[in-house]
Amino acid sequence: KTCMDYGATFYIAQGISDSNSGCFDEMRSYVESALMWDITKNYNDLAYDFMQHFYKDASEAMWEYYLEIRDRYAYYQTVIAPQSGNVGGDIANADFYSYEFVEKLADHIDNALAAIEPLQETNPEQYTLLKSRIKKEYLTVIYARMLLHKEFLTEEQISEMKVDWDFY
Repeated sequence: KTCMDYGATFYIAQGISDSNSGCFDEMRSYVESALMWDITKNYNDLAYDFMQHFYKDASEAMWEYYLEIRDRYAYYQTVIAPQSGNVGGDIANADFYSYEFVEKLADHIDNALAAIEPLQETNPEQYTLLKSRIKKEYLTVIYARMLLHKEFLTEEQISEMKVDWDFY
Protein backbone atom coordinates (compact mmCIF):
# COMPACT_ATOMS: atom_id res chain seq x y z
CA LYS A 1 0.00 0.00 0.00
CA THR A 2 2.82 2.39 0.84
CA CYS A 3 4.45 1.71 -2.53
CA MET A 4 1.17 2.37 -4.33
CA ASP A 5 0.67 5.58 -2.36
CA TYR A 6 4.00 6.79 -3.72
CA GLY A 7 3.26 5.74 -7.29
CA ALA A 8 5.47 2.68 -7.47
CA THR A 9 4.56 0.23 -10.20
CA PHE A 10 7.22 -2.40 -9.49
CA TYR A 11 8.52 -3.93 -6.28
CA ILE A 12 11.29 -6.43 -5.70
CA ALA A 13 11.86 -8.07 -2.35
CA GLN A 14 15.02 -9.84 -1.30
CA GLY A 15 14.82 -12.46 1.38
CA ILE A 16 17.37 -13.80 3.80
CA SER A 17 17.54 -17.14 2.02
CA ASP A 18 21.32 -17.18 2.31
CA SER A 19 21.26 -16.71 6.07
CA ASN A 20 22.10 -19.29 8.69
CA SER A 21 18.57 -19.27 10.02
CA GLY A 22 15.24 -20.55 8.92
CA CYS A 23 13.05 -17.67 7.93
CA PHE A 24 9.63 -18.91 6.89
CA ASP A 25 10.41 -18.37 3.19
CA GLU A 26 7.25 -20.16 2.09
CA MET A 27 5.08 -18.07 4.37
CA ARG A 28 6.67 -14.89 3.13
CA SER A 29 5.96 -15.85 -0.49
CA TYR A 30 2.37 -16.68 0.37
CA VAL A 31 1.71 -13.47 2.29
CA GLU A 32 3.47 -11.18 -0.18
CA SER A 33 1.69 -12.76 -3.12
CA ALA A 34 -1.70 -12.41 -1.46
CA LEU A 35 -1.02 -8.78 -0.60
CA MET A 36 0.07 -8.02 -4.15
CA TRP A 37 -3.39 -9.02 -5.31
CA ASP A 38 -5.31 -7.37 -2.49
CA ILE A 39 -3.62 -4.82 -0.23
CA THR A 40 -6.64 -4.69 2.07
CA LYS A 41 -5.89 -8.15 3.48
CA ASN A 42 -4.48 -8.39 6.97
CA TYR A 43 -0.87 -9.59 7.25
CA ASN A 44 -1.43 -11.51 10.50
CA ASP A 45 -4.54 -13.20 9.14
CA LEU A 46 -2.62 -14.31 6.06
CA ALA A 47 0.33 -15.55 8.10
CA TYR A 48 -1.96 -17.51 10.42
CA ASP A 49 -3.86 -18.96 7.46
CA PHE A 50 -0.56 -20.05 5.96
CA MET A 51 0.46 -21.75 9.20
CA GLN A 52 -2.85 -23.63 9.36
CA HIS A 53 -2.40 -25.04 5.88
CA PHE A 54 1.36 -25.52 5.72
CA TYR A 55 2.02 -27.02 9.16
CA LYS A 56 -1.40 -28.60 9.69
CA ASP A 57 -1.38 -30.46 13.04
CA ALA A 58 1.71 -28.50 14.14
CA SER A 59 0.30 -25.12 13.12
CA GLU A 60 -0.39 -23.78 16.61
CA ALA A 61 3.10 -24.58 17.87
CA MET A 62 4.70 -23.15 14.74
CA TRP A 63 2.53 -20.03 15.02
CA GLU A 64 3.83 -19.60 18.58
CA TYR A 65 7.40 -20.14 17.33
CA TYR A 66 6.89 -17.47 14.67
CA LEU A 67 5.32 -15.02 17.16
CA GLU A 68 8.20 -15.60 19.58
CA ILE A 69 10.73 -14.58 16.94
CA ARG A 70 8.64 -11.72 15.57
CA ASP A 71 7.87 -10.25 18.98
CA ARG A 72 11.45 -10.65 20.20
CA TYR A 73 12.76 -8.91 17.14
CA ALA A 74 10.22 -6.09 17.41
CA TYR A 75 11.10 -5.58 21.08
CA TYR A 76 14.84 -5.84 20.53
CA GLN A 77 14.95 -3.47 17.60
CA THR A 78 12.60 -0.96 19.24
CA VAL A 79 13.79 -0.98 22.85
CA ILE A 80 17.26 -2.48 23.03
CA ALA A 81 19.12 -1.76 19.79
CA PRO A 82 17.24 0.35 17.24
CA GLN A 83 20.20 0.20 14.86
CA SER A 84 20.51 -3.58 14.89
CA GLY A 85 20.62 -5.49 11.65
CA ASN A 86 17.91 -8.04 11.10
CA VAL A 87 16.65 -11.34 12.40
CA GLY A 88 19.10 -13.25 10.19
CA GLY A 89 21.98 -10.85 10.66
CA ASP A 90 21.55 -10.86 14.41
CA ILE A 91 21.95 -14.63 14.58
CA ALA A 92 25.43 -14.16 16.07
CA ASN A 93 24.14 -11.74 18.70
CA ALA A 94 24.03 -13.46 22.08
CA ASP A 95 21.93 -10.63 23.50
CA PHE A 96 19.24 -11.15 20.87
CA TYR A 97 19.55 -14.95 20.80
CA SER A 98 20.00 -15.36 24.55
CA TYR A 99 20.11 -18.85 25.97
CA GLU A 100 16.61 -18.48 27.42
CA PHE A 101 15.20 -17.22 24.14
CA VAL A 102 16.79 -20.02 22.10
CA GLU A 103 15.45 -22.60 24.54
CA LYS A 104 11.93 -21.12 24.21
CA LEU A 105 12.24 -21.52 20.46
CA ALA A 106 13.39 -25.11 20.93
CA ASP A 107 10.35 -25.77 23.13
CA HIS A 108 8.03 -24.56 20.37
CA ILE A 109 9.76 -26.85 17.88
CA ASP A 110 9.46 -29.76 20.33
CA ASN A 111 5.75 -28.99 20.70
CA ALA A 112 5.31 -28.92 16.93
CA LEU A 113 7.05 -32.28 16.55
CA ALA A 114 4.95 -33.74 19.37
CA ALA A 115 1.78 -32.52 17.64
CA ILE A 116 2.58 -34.49 14.49
CA GLU A 117 3.87 -37.61 16.24
CA PRO A 118 0.57 -39.54 15.86
CA LEU A 119 0.87 -39.13 12.09
CA GLN A 120 3.94 -41.35 12.10
CA GLU A 121 1.57 -44.31 12.46
CA THR A 122 -1.56 -43.04 10.74
CA ASN A 123 -0.08 -41.10 7.81
CA PRO A 124 3.70 -41.58 7.50
CA GLU A 125 3.96 -39.56 4.29
CA GLN A 126 2.26 -36.55 5.88
CA TYR A 127 4.41 -37.00 9.00
CA THR A 128 7.63 -36.91 6.97
CA LEU A 129 6.54 -33.84 5.04
CA LEU A 130 5.54 -31.89 8.16
CA LYS A 131 8.62 -33.00 10.08
CA SER A 132 10.82 -31.68 7.27
CA ARG A 133 9.01 -28.35 7.28
CA ILE A 134 9.38 -28.01 11.04
CA LYS A 135 13.01 -29.11 11.08
CA LYS A 136 13.86 -26.49 8.45
CA GLU A 137 12.85 -23.80 10.91
CA TYR A 138 14.69 -25.68 13.67
CA LEU A 139 17.94 -24.80 11.88
CA THR A 140 17.81 -21.39 13.57
CA VAL A 141 17.84 -23.08 16.97
CA ILE A 142 20.67 -25.40 15.99
CA TYR A 143 22.79 -22.58 14.67
CA ALA A 144 22.20 -20.33 17.68
CA ARG A 145 22.86 -23.17 20.12
CA MET A 146 26.08 -24.21 18.38
CA LEU A 147 27.37 -20.68 17.84
CA LEU A 148 26.35 -18.98 21.05
CA HIS A 149 25.48 -21.56 23.70
CA LYS A 150 27.56 -24.64 22.98
CA GLU A 151 28.67 -24.87 26.62
CA PHE A 152 25.14 -25.99 27.55
CA LEU A 153 25.22 -28.95 25.13
CA THR A 154 26.37 -32.50 25.58
CA GLU A 155 28.47 -34.22 22.93
CA GLU A 156 25.46 -36.40 22.12
CA GLN A 157 23.25 -33.35 21.54
CA ILE A 158 25.92 -31.77 19.35
CA SER A 159 26.16 -34.95 17.26
CA GLU A 160 22.38 -35.11 16.84
CA MET A 161 22.19 -31.46 15.83
CA LYS A 162 24.96 -31.91 13.25
CA VAL A 163 23.01 -34.77 11.69
CA ASP A 164 19.85 -32.63 11.55
CA TRP A 165 21.81 -29.68 10.15
CA ASP A 166 23.33 -31.77 7.37
CA PHE A 167 20.03 -33.45 6.52
CA TYR A 168 17.70 -30.45 6.57
